[in-house]
Amino acid sequence: MIDIRHVTLGYRKDTILRDINLTIKPNSLTALIGLNGAGKSTLFRCLSKQKELSDGDIWVYGRNIKDYSFKEYAKIVSVVPQLSSIAQVDYKVRDFLVEGRTPYLPLFAVPGIKEYVFSEKIAVKMEIDKFLDTEFNKLSGGEQQLVLIARALVQDTPVILLDEPMSALDLKNQSFLLRIIKQLSEEGKTVLFSTHNPNHALSLLCDVCIIHNSRILGFGNALEVLSADAIKEIYGSDIRVYENEGMKHCEILMI
Repeated sequence: MIDIRHVTLGYRKDTILRDINLTIKPNSLTALIGLNGAGKSTLFRCLSKQKELSDGDIWVYGRNIKDYSFKEYAKIVSVVPQLSSIAQVDYKVRDFLVEGRTPYLPLFAVPGIKEYVFSEKIAVKMEIDKFLDTEFNKLSGGEQQLVLIARALVQDTPVILLDEPMSALDLKNQSFLLRIIKQLSEEGKTVLFSTHNPNHALSLLCDVCIIHNSRILGFGNALEVLSADAIKEIYGSDIRVYENEGMKHCEILMI
């Protein structure tokens, strides 16, 4: 599905990603874990065709992403960026969601009833239908985050990239979103999401890719990759891994 080959990207003298090699299988669920500045968001921008690589290639469905037009690619990959990167949106959620159908419309065409009905079904699934006639800018940060994710689902692509989707959500909505992510994977979507919290990956028992110091530190099932040694190397000695009845959980040590 996604084949990342020797990808390197840097800004001026700083190398953000260095010789990244990663294969994401179809219908898989993968968490991208690392500290701030590790390169998670940069890799997402590369995967979404927003950044040109310094070296290497990314292939999706056996085709180099450089060879896709943006409209073609938007039918395959949908992206949920970090909330802080979204510009002001001063129109209703209903109209914001339906923009996700744009890749499927002819040039200069406007969404019709069919597109709005599909968008409203996604809004119900994401439990944001009560916001449909509210301006996006008037929602709380957590509500906006759920709308952004719903818009990606309206785009209805086989691959979904979510950059820090839990960052603006309270614990209740984090739990809700984790269930949605798992459901999408069970429905056959290929989902890649980034997170600062290894417990998100442990709760889903999904694959994990650890990015540390611009390189991949480990890749595999969460229970295997998120070892005590790996957690200590990433986060330091203030976080420990506890295991109970075969399940792992990371906790902050209070001094």
